[in-house]
Amino acid sequence: MNSRTASPGRLQFIAGGIDESDINQQSVNIFKSLIRETKEEIGVDLTNSNLVEKVRPRYIVHWGSVALVYLIQLAIDRSELQNRYKQFEIALKKAGVEPEFSSIILLSADCESISNFLKYDNRPRLDFLSAVLKKELNMG
Repeated sequence: MNSRTASPGRLQFIAGGIDESDINQQSVNIFKSLIRETKEEIGVDLTNSNLVEKVRPRYIVHWGSVALVYLIQLAIDRSELQNRYKQFEIALKKAGVEPEFSSIILLSADCESISNFLKYDNRPRLDFLSAVLKKELNMG
């Protein structure tokens, strides 16, 4: 997270809370919230099938509150995501908006990469980040 957020320097997933626009009558549209947060934080439109192959719920995490963790499978490669994020960041700054993330970290989805990341990157992390990464790769 960037230095102007509530958790500066903390590593975390794309995240956010429920917004008034996510509520319709007495129901909360979780997917609408996920779409909004992903677009706000990294500039990816989850409704764009040229960018996104699949979005599916994976975990419900209880850590003082309840968090729903989704797996987002992109139709673009790592390099294109990095380029898109860089352009998104430039556009935000031109508009006078500070990006929520100071950078994005892209990890290979293999046990060695995740293990090395968890072992050697000592920055503060979202409470359940390590557990979700390990569980996703059946590491723990």
